[in-house]
Amino acid sequence: ATAPGAVAIDSLTFDKIVNLDLNVLVKFDKQYPYGVKEDEFKKFAQQAATAKDFLVAEVGVQDYGEKLNDDLRERFNINKDSFPVYKLFPKGSNTPVDFTGEVTSDELTRFVKTEAGVWISLKGCLKEFDDLLSRVIAGTTTAADAKTELKQLMASVVGDTEQQSANIYSTVLDKLESTGVDYPDKEVTRIKKLLSGKVSESKKKMLELRQNILSSLVRKKPSNEEL
Repeated sequence: ATAPGAVAIDSLTFDKIVNLDLNVLVKFDKQYPYGVKEDEFKKFAQQAATAKDFLVAEVGVQDYGEKLNDDLRERFNINKDSFPVYKLFPKGSNTPVDFTGEVTSDELTRFVKTEAGVWISLKGCLKEFDDLLSRVIAGTTTAADAKTELKQLMASVVGDTEQQSANIYSTVLDKLESTGVDYPDKEVTRIKKLLSGKVSESKKKMLELRQNILSSLVRKKPSNEEL
């Protein structure tokens, strides 16, 4: 069965769906998937269902009988042993971006945020704070004006959990002002390295919270980015 929040597409409907004025994340998988990765995908699809200008789609590939949708697998040079394979088709583009991370709901969310600018809530993220700092990164709001707005947002924060997140946003804004708009990109890279090593459970939770917030602010990199 198709995951709640996702749309099943096939060889006949694929191009119609992908060419809509939407960002579309397509999962290519065996016809009847199961297991931990499928559970994570279902979790992601439900969370992403309300995201604007974004659609989650599934292509179920049959490896017997009529071999339904196997032509799509071949079209995109997908090895069946690699299932599930995720490809993001950004709005207005027929060239997909491959997902290469670990298949978890959070990693899929970070991926579509970074590559397509789609806002899906990760644990700890506060949308109004995200929007404010994103304007600073885009250059449409100065850091000085943002600090004034931030104080107003901080005043409306409720509870210790939101306060912890708000404090991180405040620190990030200071860093954006002092070190530049590349700070989220560099800090996410640093945090990933730390998380790949040995850290205590409390440290891990703190780093993951920072990673979630910073991932919302990482800028989509142009395909012709200079190294």
